[in-house]
Amino acid sequence: TGLPHLLRWGGGALPWQWIVTASSALALAGAALVAALGDGPHLPRRPARTPGPAPVSALSAFRLPRFRAAALGYFGHMWEVYALWTLAPLLVAATGISARFPWAGPYGLSFGIIGMGALGCLIGGRLSARLGSERVALAALTTSGLCALIFALFHGVLPAAALLPLMLLWGASVAPDSPQF
Repeated sequence: TGLPHLLRWGGGALPWQWIVTASSALALAGAALVAALGDGPHLPRRPARTPGPAPVSALSAFRLPRFRAAALGYFGHMWEVYALWTLAPLLVAATGISARFPWAGPYGLSFGIIGMGALGCLIGGRLSARLGSERVALAALTTSGLCALIFALFHGVLPAAALLPLMLLWGASVAPDSPQF
């Protein structure tokens, strides 16, 4: 998601069509790598399907409380993460962060904010092995929610030098609950 911002930052005045084409080509290359690598050795084996009636509809899965909780948590998470990722360039430009850090501009800063999610996912994955997925997801959701609240309440009074670390923490905390769900 952050790659087009990185390409735009590095590409300067290139037409947007080139940025979209390059992003698409890199996404296809990434998909080819995933297909070539296949499933990892630690993927749990799927149990054999037990005979029985097929569910009436996909929505019938929502009758299962654990599935419903995970699905609704994931839906909420996806709304949150894509809202931040979509608004990051606008927030960076509107708050003066990009003016304070002109060498990065709104595109470089947006890439950094979105890209921090990868670091957050790595840390969350390590922590989930020790603490469990539920605790990691709750910590990520809480941290991200607090970042959003602090930003909403104080974006007009905090200096850009304080807003950037807040947005970087927000970017790092908005993504790691995704693999937990």
